[in-house]
Amino acid sequence: MHPRIVGLVGPIRAGKSTVSQILADQFGYKRASNSELLVEILKGMKIPETRENLGMLGNSIFQVLGNDTFAHYRLRHLEDRPIVVDGIRYIEEVIAYSTSPDFLLLAIDCEEKERHLRMERASNPLKDGVTKTFQDFQQLSTARSEEDVPEIMRIAHKTISNNEGIEALRSKVAAAIQRDRP
Repeated sequence: MHPRIVGLVGPIRAGKSTVSQILADQFGYKRASNSELLVEILKGMKIPETRENLGMLGNSIFQVLGNDTFAHYRLRHLEDRPIVVDGIRYIEEVIAYSTSPDFLLLAIDCEEKERHLRMERASNPLKDGVTKTFQDFQQLSTARSEEDVPEIMRIAHKTISNNEGIEALRSKVAAAIQRDRP
């Protein structure tokens, strides 16, 4: 049996969404992304779905209701299927999810230059904003939503290095969700 809740933390374009997809495809996890919840809210309000609007909406919700708002929502609405939370960004989320004895926090790491190349190849303005240079990419890490990421990565149960190919990543994910964690 695998953990009921897997949280993913890591810098932009480290591979959190890819790990989330692996967990969904190979192990039956339901993907739970804060960004997807924010996109749904923007759609419902007929506000353009841009990285800037996602950031403003997220900042507004979290500043008023707390950084753990979505975590508490998900904990109250757990279904029969395990979930993978793609993109934990705040220490308060970790604290909330840690109330479940069946929570595993995975840090996904990747070299900065490789992450920048991934961003250039994917060219997803909603996910990455409009970035052209390596310096633009580095600026993304200064957003409010990125401030706690290094600390959260340090306290993760396990770290997966995502500098190799997809097959190596699949193998590392499978090993990471085994019950032998401390």
